Formats: sequence, structure tokens, C-alpha cells
Amino acid sequence: MRSKINIVSLAITILFGLLAVYFWWDGKKKKEISYFTIDTPSLVFSHKNAYGLTLYEKDSLLINQDVYLIQGVIWNSGDFTITKEDIRKPLKISLLNSERILDYNISHQEVSDIPQFTLEKANDNSLLINWKYFDPNYGFKFQIVFIGNESTTLNVNGNVALTQIKQITINPKQIEEDNELKMILILFIPLTILLWCGHLFFNPQKMTRLFLKKQSTSKSMTIIRRLNYALIIKGFKPLLFLYTIVTVGMIAYFVFGIITNRFVEPPIY
Repeated sequence: MRSKINIVSLAITILFGLLAVYFWWDGKKKKEISYFTIDTPSLVFSHKNAYGLTLYEKDSLLINQDVYLIQGVIWNSGDFTITKEDIRKPLKISLLNSERILDYNISHQEVSDIPQFTLEKANDNSLLINWKYFDPNYGFKFQIVFIGNESTTLNVNGNVALTQIKQITINPKQIEEDNELKMILILFIPLTILLWCGHLFFNPQKMTRLFLKKQSTSKSMTIIRRLNYALIIKGFKPLLFLYTIVTVGMIAYFVFGIITNRFVEPPIY
């Protein structure tokens, strides 16, 4: 009994230790701006395959190069409001490896009448970001039409007091799979606890032996009962071990995911 209690104590210690790290890290207060690119740039106009179509810029200049569209999302992923007084160097969206921006717009923003995000052109390859209120989880989705190529990338830069500007990678399939894993974990934790309680306070070996003694001694029935006995005795501990390993493994996975920002989900997508 003492060895069982020691094993359980160790398992519970590891379990709650991982949960403590999870909640500690998840509860850390920070100032942070996150952004990501929605897929790679998509070709919207090919000058080689225009099929007789012509494209002009706003000042009636003929465009004889490829035109692409790139989309992204920016939001306040921290815990504090970012004010204009925090700005040390203007916050910009820049295109790397492009020739020039042709057009841009904010395609969506949460409660648009409150944050009031706007974009304005800073130069040929960058846009200034302006806002009225930049509270936690406020952000916007934008798109930029530009002359360049499919290797063009987005970069958000600037200097905001005590604020980290972080680029992340969002994979919709990964988010869906991680949500499914979370549901499985919610099921595994209580099942594992129940199995450990059964292992400690219910002795299947003793109960099964008692059951065998009380039943008839016919050879066929004895064989069936002994098979059931073997399944209970031989299968219980491996099942308990398996559930414990899986549960601890999944918790460790989620703790690692929180630390590495794997589970960051933007308010806008």
C-alpha cells in the first residue's frame, strides 16, 4: 500500500507541477503586439498572361509588372492598453522584397467605432498604423496590393515602450487539432484520477478471487471466470499506466505550447 501511495504521490506531484507552470506562464502580464501573414502572396495580375487586359495606377501609369495581394492581422496580444504616449518610433507595416505598394485597406476590425484603426502610406513599401484606442485583443485584418513577387514578406516594426512586437505563425489545421486534443485531455484527466482511486481503494485481485470461490466449480465456467480474472488483473495496471503516461504527456505538450506561443489564437482571422 505504501508503494502505491508513493507512486500516486509522484504522479500527482508531476501532474500539478505541470499545471502550475501552465497557469503561471499563462497568467504573466505583458505588453505585446502580435502579427501574422495569412498565407503567401497571391497573384492577382500577370503582365505576361493579361489576355488583352491593361492595368493602370491611380495616376494613370501603365503597370507592366506582376501584381500581388498579401493579407495579415495585427492585434494587441498583451494585457495592457497601448497608448500614443507609448510610441517611441512609429508603428509600421513594411513589405520586404517588393517594388511598391499600389493599394491597401483594413478589411476588418473588431468594434471598429472604438479603436478606429487607420493606415496611411509612409513610403513606397511601408504603411503607418494609427489608432484611437489599442486595448487588449483589439486588432485588425488588412490587405495590401503591390508590385513585387511571391517571395515578398510582411514585417511590422517600430518602437513601443516596454512592448514586444512579435511575429507568429498561424496554422488553421493546427488550431483545430489542438482544440481536439484539449477536449481529449479534459476526458483523460478525470478518467486517470478514477483509475488511480480504483487502484488505491479497490483491490480487483481480492474481489475477483472472492467471486471465483462463490461460483460453481464446473470446468467450463471456471475457464471463463479465469479468463475474466486475467483480463481484470493483467489489464488494469497497464491501462492505468497508459492513461497516466498519456495524461502527463498531453499536459506537458500544452505547457510547452503555452511557453512557445503555439496556442496563440488571434481575435480576428
